[in-house]
Amino acid sequence: MKIVKYSLIIASVYLLTGCVATDPCVNNPNCMSNAEKDAYFEKIRQKEKDESKSMSMSLEQYREYKKQKAKAEEQERLEHYASYEKNYLSEYNDILKNSPEHKSTYIQPMNKKETCKVWIGYTEDNKWFKEESYKIFWDGGCKNGYADGLGREIEKDTLRDKWGLAIYKDGKPTYYIVNDVLRNNIFEGIDDQNTQISYGIHTRITEKMGDIDLVNIAGAKNENDKVALLLRTSPFWNGTYQLAKAYPNFEYLYLNHENNDEAKYDLQFFLTDHKNRNGWAIEKLKNNDKLLTGEYVNNKGQLVDLPSSYNTKADEIIKEINGAQQKAYQAQEQAQLVKKQYMKKICKDTVKVDFMDNENYKLICNNYQREKELFTKINDKLERLTKEKIARLEQQRYTAQQQKEEQYRQQQLAIERQKMEAQQAQAKAARDVADEASMANFQNSLNNLNQQLQNNKPKFYNVTPTFGGGYNIMGY
Repeated sequence: MKIVKYSLIIASVYLLTGCVATDPCVNNPNCMSNAEKDAYFEKIRQKEKDESKSMSMSLEQYREYKKQKAKAEEQERLEHYASYEKNYLSEYNDILKNSPEHKSTYIQPMNKKETCKVWIGYTEDNKWFKEESYKIFWDGGCKNGYADGLGREIEKDTLRDKWGLAIYKDGKPTYYIVNDVLRNNIFEGIDDQNTQISYGIHTRITEKMGDIDLVNIAGAKNENDKVALLLRTSPFWNGTYQLAKAYPNFEYLYLNHENNDEAKYDLQFFLTDHKNRNGWAIEKLKNNDKLLTGEYVNNKGQLVDLPSSYNTKADEIIKEINGAQQKAYQAQEQAQLVKKQYMKKICKDTVKVDFMDNENYKLICNNYQREKELFTKINDKLERLTKEKIARLEQQRYTAQQQKEEQYRQQQLAIERQKMEAQQAQAKAARDVADEASMANFQNSLNNLNQQLQNNKPKFYNVTPTFGGGYNIMGY
């Protein structure tokens, strides 16, 4: 997915702010005649002589001075654009230094009589497992006093209903599926507690006031440096998707709207702290092949000519995210295999548990009813959005057809006005001739009138009615 397609050439196009760019031919020798070029360059040479004289410099010294000054100004300009990232990254490093230390402990599951401790990762400001009402169960094996092999951790509390499918080795788990039942948040992938790096797919379903929302997040997260590489998609975003390199305090965000008929842009790449856009940006308007480069300050954009290195950097970030995305889907496939193996183990009629409600325990084996309910709600919303999109596109087509018809009417009106003006002019000329000359000259004027009318005959159009009303108009 390449973001770099064209260098920046702007001529009467919308800026990041929606304003119109300046005329590219102003003071541009490529738009001048030879005489204008000579005068233009002579004016520049004379200006150089005058300025070098006023500064007590030779012409060569003056030109070297201007060269070094331009170089310094360019360096200052580039440092300004880079300052946003430097400030963000400095803030990010402070966050890392001051973030709570990741710790771990072991807890004995309530359903195990033998010592069979499971691993818990936490920070000092979040010790949910210390609550008196907290319970944790483990249905896998035990070895040397610790959980071992394939199994499921099940956590229960007043505001906690969560389970994680894991494989324990040497007392440390690798999680493959984590289901936060209360929050409808499911992770499928590989979350290795030894490396603190996870690859996979998060599916987040939100139900609120009769509406449903669904977001899929594919990618990688490193708990050591707290940086995530993410692809965000939703069936409700009208074809838009996001790629993000996310830090705790900001992210590089790429929005692709190529399949979104409502969006103004095809693509956007910018830095955001989740409230404001600040820093360099790259955008491409729909129906325009040119990339716009610019700068945002508190969400207000302006057009600036950025070096191609920024395009290259955007490309590198997108490639980095795409690489993580591919690993995420591969990790999801492996997680599905682990789940399949686990279900073979516990989804037999002969397997029953007494440490919790057996039916609730086996929902992983037969959760079709809940999935069916969610699918129905998602499908109903998609159907509604699709109908709205069809109606919107039909209206756009109707409006475009009306514009064509109005254009045709205006053309016909202009032609008729030209005919009337020609008739009036020739009639006046004929009257003048009749007063001063013979009938033969008068006849010549009438002939001229007829010839003029022939020259002003209207352009023919092929106008045919269309289905549902309106007309198709084709000139020939």
